[in-house]
Amino acid sequence: MNEAVMSFGIIYIIVGSISIIISVPLVLEMIPKNYFYGFRLPKAFLSDENWYKINKFGGEQLIIWSLPLIIMGILCLFAPLDLKNGDLLTVIPLLIFAFIPIIRTMIYANKL
Repeated sequence: MNEAVMSFGIIYIIVGSISIIISVPLVLEMIPKNYFYGFRLPKAFLSDENWYKINKFGGEQLIIWSLPLIIMGILCLFAPLDLKNGDLLTVIPLLIFAFIPIIRTMIYANKL
């Protein structure tokens, strides 16, 4: 098995798991309005109601989009992939699975 593929698998699992862990308090509406943790969009700071709605939605999106990343990581560890240089498994999946929930949350916030 290619060591690069295995390394990317481990990275995907770790990043996906961390994303889920930091998203749970947002989904449970445990994080009050602040400038450090959460989806700090201008619309979120207009009211507490907006803050909790936007962050709950964003946390849910992060959890949803972290699952394919974790699955991809598991496949990298156990599937007999033999990529010579790991070109297909670069940071691109990390960016895709990170930006989709951010963009979806921004669209949601603009609709409030």
